[in-house]
Amino acid sequence: MSSSHDQDFSSAIFLSLGSNVGNRGEQLQSALNVLAEESVNVVTCSSVYRTDPLYVLDQPDFLNMVCEVQTDLSAHTLLESCLRVERRLGRTRRVDKGPREIDVDILFFGQSIIDDQTLVVPHPLLYERNFVLVPLAEIAPHFRDPRTGLSVLELKNRSQDESDVKRVGRLSHC
Repeated sequence: MSSSHDQDFSSAIFLSLGSNVGNRGEQLQSALNVLAEESVNVVTCSSVYRTDPLYVLDQPDFLNMVCEVQTDLSAHTLLESCLRVERRLGRTRRVDKGPREIDVDILFFGQSIIDDQTLVVPHPLLYERNFVLVPLAEIAPHFRDPRTGLSVLELKNRSQDESDVKRVGRLSHC
């Protein structure tokens, strides 16, 4: 049986933001500002975390955070908005999982499970990424993953990712 706290998050939408090129903190703040222009209302933000790169190790450290957002957009339209934010802030796709000015990913879209050619939600790699799980657990530890039924806190505690994730502060306008 789920608690009322779990139900509070049942329709929540969570986005992950990351940057490791340029002024990383400014990029995160700019992404939040542009999301607002895309009809995406930020409800709450995690702290900002300095994180080791994964997959492609020869690149600068990232700043990462997670936000809960509200929107009337569909999941696919939200994805289009996230991609527009990335383009507008100068993201250049150089190397897969390589350096980026900004990255905006949909982690969860309520309890929806989407798996098609353009979008997979819950994000398929979130389970192996502490740079997502740590900030997500900060703001929504009891949110239940619709694929596994586990809470975010349980997912974080089961993660085998040993990369360094350190809280460095908060954005001033979040």
